[in-house]
Amino acid sequence: MPELPEVETIKREFNLTVVGKVFDRVEILDKKVIKFSRPDFNSKIKGKKVTKAQRMAKILVINTNNPNSLMIHLKMTGQLIFQSKTGQRTGGGHPDKLYYGQKLPHQYTRAILTFRDGSQLFFNDLRRFGWIKIINRQKEKIRELANLGPEPFDKNFSLFYFQNGLEKRKKSNIKALLMDQKFISGIGNIYANEALFLAKINPQKKSGQLSPPEAQKLHQAIIKILTKAVKLRGTSEDSYVDLAGRKGGYLPQALVYGREGKKCRGCPGKVKKIKIAGRGTYFCPTCQR
Repeated sequence: MPELPEVETIKREFNLTVVGKVFDRVEILDKKVIKFSRPDFNSKIKGKKVTKAQRMAKILVINTNNPNSLMIHLKMTGQLIFQSKTGQRTGGGHPDKLYYGQKLPHQYTRAILTFRDGSQLFFNDLRRFGWIKIINRQKEKIRELANLGPEPFDKNFSLFYFQNGLEKRKKSNIKALLMDQKFISGIGNIYANEALFLAKINPQKKSGQLSPPEAQKLHQAIIKILTKAVKLRGTSEDSYVDLAGRKGGYLPQALVYGREGKKCRGCPGKVKKIKIAGRGTYFCPTCQR
């Protein structure tokens, strides 16, 4: 699932490439994942100019010059690909193909948003868990954003908040807690694994078992890992690509994620994989006691 670094990458590219363009029409290819009708689009979004893209946890919000916005959740396998009128992808991507060699649109394209200048935004989703909906920023209480915890880059994600949260949830598994969006928003399975390894904390521990120095190390590790992942434009484990259809650069540098059976990057031991809260969990039993 695209996490904070992946959606942040798309948001930044969107603001560089798509802001200022005017929505013209939509082609809805899958009504299950597109949560609005063509008449809704025509009355609320058509003819409106893109003013800004925002990221809220793992959700992308595309604002226009009226109160209506598009809210997009990529979920497990969603993609947003932008293509200019000439067929060029943003950032120098291949003009006709994605990295896996498929032309656009293809069988997993669920919607095509066309701008007035002829450029297009493709929403693809293999597993159909993602969605796009129209929201009114001024009138609606947005359920998906109502109970989110602070983001790791937010000033509210202080060491005090983190340590206090661990104490309140001391019986919770630490890895599962890091992925709880009500506690911290934006972290998913990939970066929970990475942060725990960097802090040398066993993912099987309960939150209440962490000492104050361990909590401080983990707090710092979360910010450090996410900062690096944003710089490398995210992780392409499966379907994630950026707005130009390019893979992210973090996975080859991953500390532990996806490295089952390989030599630990911190000791002579090997990385082990177990399941915690139904998710694949990678750690080094030697480094993370």
